[in-house]
Amino acid sequence: MATDFYHLFKRKYQNKAGREYFYWWYWWYDPDTGRQLQKPAGRAESVRKHAQEYINNLPIPSGKADTVRAVAEGMFEAGSPYLLRREAKGSGMKEGTLRAYSGFVRNHIVKDWGNTPLNQIEGADIEDWLMEKPFSNSTRNSIIDCWNLIFREAKRSNQVRRIPTIERFARNSRRYDTFRDDELFALFPEKREDLIALYSDPENDYYEEIEYYGLMFAVMLLTTVSGGLRSGEIRALCRDQVFINQSGIVVSKALDSNNKVTLPKKGKDDNPKWRAVLLPERAIQALSWWLEVAPPSGMLFKYADKPVDRNLLLDRLKLGMERVGLKLGMERVGLKLGMERVGLKLGMERVGIKPEGRKLKVHSLRYTYNTRMETLLSEERLLQFMGHESRQMTLHYSRPYWQERLVAYGGDKEKVEQFWK
Repeated sequence: MATDFYHLFKRKYQNKAGREYFYWWYWWYDPDTGRQLQKPAGRAESVRKHAQEYINNLPIPSGKADTVRAVAEGMFEAGSPYLLRREAKGSGMKEGTLRAYSGFVRNHIVKDWGNTPLNQIEGADIEDWLMEKPFSNSTRNSIIDCWNLIFREAKRSNQVRRIPTIERFARNSRRYDTFRDDELFALFPEKREDLIALYSDPENDYYEEIEYYGLMFAVMLLTTVSGGLRSGEIRALCRDQVFINQSGIVVSKALDSNNKVTLPKKGKDDNPKWRAVLLPERAIQALSWWLEVAPPSGMLFKYADKPVDRNLLLDRLKLGMERVGLKLGMERVGLKLGMERVGLKLGMERVGIKPEGRKLKVHSLRYTYNTRMETLLSEERLLQFMGHESRQMTLHYSRPYWQERLVAYGGDKEKVEQFWK
């Protein structure tokens, strides 16, 4: 604590009339030289309470106790005081985030900054350091988030007085593109047998399971685009989340990057981010087909008795795209024995969609839903169905083809005509 390091004392002064008065000062021992140093406890402070508050907020000078290593090492490891305190406050961190931050600390932050006193580091120093690393801007921003938590922990123990401002980097990843109307209807025909033919994969599925898995992937992808779901949300969908009579589903689970069940994105114990989503009749019909053959309980979608991997779903979509003529210029991953990959590419291969440099993946289905429903649902309802908290996110996901948007605006033609009346 700073109060154990700094010590108050009164320093006397005398004015021209010979009258004595005092101000509060404080003294401490320099940890490097051992010399006693003194400074005023604020600007001409005569009230002890205010002087005490001043030294309570002072950082402890650089020394072995406040190096980056002393604060950051083990901070994101299971059972650390920092994590236990967060959990007690109901703000625990997700396993994937902890794994990433632990790696940042172990492999980069402590390795390069371990013996540096935290109160000697400025935001610009970290920015320059990150520029020398061969990271994407997204990874650099994640490391900045990690640094900010380290500084907050140091500030809590009065080892730094302020948290330096570290400017974030512009994200250099492209936003996902959407499917055009003709592509969407080609990828998701109405008839059951057409869906199965589009998404079955005789090269990788066992003979007796070709139609079974063809239907499964078709239903997964059709439900995803019909409800604006994330990949992890459709892959985690369970029978008790589907309500056929109410024409919808409740999104209450998701699979993370390690295929472990967790809450939907940004969900926490005190705010799990569940949401209810109405689905069109075509998606409800497809789900009804699948419920007839799906496991009686638990996850609806499994491949080889395991949760469907996100790459497997992507590979199957791309196969469908190729089959309808949407050429991507890339090969499918394909299923290999002992691996959990096959995915979205299958449907795309079969419909022959030409991407023309577009970024089309499973998440594009969510973008497509947002873009199509933007002109059909109220802003509030679209936010609820998408699980967004702001209109900014709705705009981020909006990627319209403007000629199609003009058609969607057709219902307002009479209102536009009022301009000249």
